[in-house]
Amino acid sequence: MKRALGLILFLFAVNLFSSEIDIAKLKIRRAYDSYRAGKNALAEDVLKGANEFALNIPEYFYLKNELLGDSRDVLYIKMENSRNIIKNIKNNYFLSAYEILNHVKDISLKTRDYDYAKKVYKEILSIPNIDLLNDYIGYIETVFLSKDLSDIENILKEARNRYNSIEFEYFDLKSKIILNKIDSNEFQRKISVLNANGYSKSKILLLSVLRSPANGIKKCLDDYFSLKASKSLDGYYQREILYNLIMKSSSLKTPDVLSALQEWSEINGQRYAETFDILKNRNLYSIISKNAALSENILKYSGERIEDADNDGNWEELYVITSGDVRSRVVDKNQDGAYEYKYTYFEDGKIETFTVYEGRNSDYKEARFNPYDSSVVTIDIYNSGKLTEKITAVKSALYLNVDILKNIDEKIYRNYIDKKETFGDFYSISRYTDGQINRRDIDLDYDGAIEEKEFYKNGVIYEKLKDADKDGSFEIIERYANGKLKTVFCKESDFSDYYYYREDIEPNYSVKNWDTNLDGIYESSVTEYPNGTSYNKLDIDYDGVYDYQVELKNGEPVRLSKIESGKLINIKTFSSKEEIKKNNWYIVSYRDIKKVDVPDKIVFTDGKKTSGYFLDKNEKYYFENSDIINDNLNFKLFVIDSEIYLIDNRE
Repeated sequence: MKRALGLILFLFAVNLFSSEIDIAKLKIRRAYDSYRAGKNALAEDVLKGANEFALNIPEYFYLKNELLGDSRDVLYIKMENSRNIIKNIKNNYFLSAYEILNHVKDISLKTRDYDYAKKVYKEILSIPNIDLLNDYIGYIETVFLSKDLSDIENILKEARNRYNSIEFEYFDLKSKIILNKIDSNEFQRKISVLNANGYSKSKILLLSVLRSPANGIKKCLDDYFSLKASKSLDGYYQREILYNLIMKSSSLKTPDVLSALQEWSEINGQRYAETFDILKNRNLYSIISKNAALSENILKYSGERIEDADNDGNWEELYVITSGDVRSRVVDKNQDGAYEYKYTYFEDGKIETFTVYEGRNSDYKEARFNPYDSSVVTIDIYNSGKLTEKITAVKSALYLNVDILKNIDEKIYRNYIDKKETFGDFYSISRYTDGQINRRDIDLDYDGAIEEKEFYKNGVIYEKLKDADKDGSFEIIERYANGKLKTVFCKESDFSDYYYYREDIEPNYSVKNWDTNLDGIYESSVTEYPNGTSYNKLDIDYDGVYDYQVELKNGEPVRLSKIESGKLINIKTFSSKEEIKKNNWYIVSYRDIKKVDVPDKIVFTDGKKTSGYFLDKNEKYYFENSDIINDNLNFKLFVIDSEIYLIDNRE
């Protein structure tokens, strides 16, 4: 019977599980159809309604990516979704694995994650019964982009075993040139093969430039202009060809170099980071500076300059140039829209700020430098676009190069901190000496007034002052031992002679003392233990000697004792059912509480709560010094932790 019941429950769970998956699939398919119909808003709403089982379906993440659009700023999100696609690729159900994997591959290439793209390509190339020639070509191009040619021979061999393509001959020749594994004869033979097959003249010229010795560059330059004149020059390769020609132009005559540089200017080469390399060459710099047009267009260029190593139109580094000087530089090596670093520069070229991003453009650390000696002035930390911490360094003391700052860690600069400000739920400013905090001021509500001050020795707190009522006077003092709270003092203001409250904190108990009339004598003292036991001592005649002790357990009185000559004399033991309060006041009496008359009302007329008036049988009586006395009543009043205690003085 138990086995049958277990089987029924199992089948029910399986059916429920399958039902939830089917619902998720239906919603994803409906969202996909809406997306294909151009109804993106509807698609997003439907997709949001998919349950958690959608997280195992690759089409779910595919569709999330498609709905994000094409903005560079969302590429890092798309890459996260793409990794989830790969994890669940075997669960695809209406889109082919080939389509989904190509989607992931494209995202990987856009974010320049070439190793991941190669991994995805291998998955694609394992799909049976479809033509994968173009995918092999794309895979090999990605291998070149990754700059890891260690296995290129085996990759080309595998590709040639499955397909015939002149592209493989091109890749073979290009790899041998890069790896310097080819002589002149073999180079010419392979070039002849490419020419015989009508291969791209621009790509052949690029290989010739890369392979050509210095004395062969003149012919390559002539070939470049011939291709351009015949409109056979492929614009995709034009900049790369011309850049390499210019960088290998040492054997050319000045007019030829000048024509190459003029061509660089004509194709707006000054907009690309290769211009930095060109200007580092003394001879090239000299030629440019002596030509008015080149000097104006290249040396004095103002505008954006980009590094686009893969020539896909998306920058990996973005420079802002003013009259030839770099004023800022943003680094996004993987092109995912989430920056890695940003630099800004003063007019004289010295670094002004350096920013390290932490996954998102709104989370970063920014170092600001002194314009005179390039020392670090401040390090600001931002979270979600808001300043959360500002560190100011000792003036002209902290010198850090950018490579160290790429891993900004407080351990690196701790000994050079002058002050640290934090901006969170409250504002604080901390002062440092030799890398250790010595003081911290806290503004709890951002009104410009300091409510708390902390003092440190050897980096460990020893005292804290608090202005609880925001009157500018620090009436609460906390003392610490080894960083742990030890004693608390409270007074009415800085000008008060006595503390109205003191608390001593020990590992296993605490002692709280009250001096409500501010005569320097603590008339009530409460010792509390973690187990709920407490001892309340009361000095009813304010002579500095405690007269009574009330023992409590979890707030309930257990025993009332009189103190004589330091000894406890038991007056009354309370039963668990005995009432201890009247009019919401604690009544401490050796008599039965039910038979004890108490005031009808007590009203304080001073802040110390020692004077005022009380009502008894509709009569009003004034009192002072905490004495509640008339013909009918005789109590000593204490206020402990905002609770009123009435001590019965009747014999």
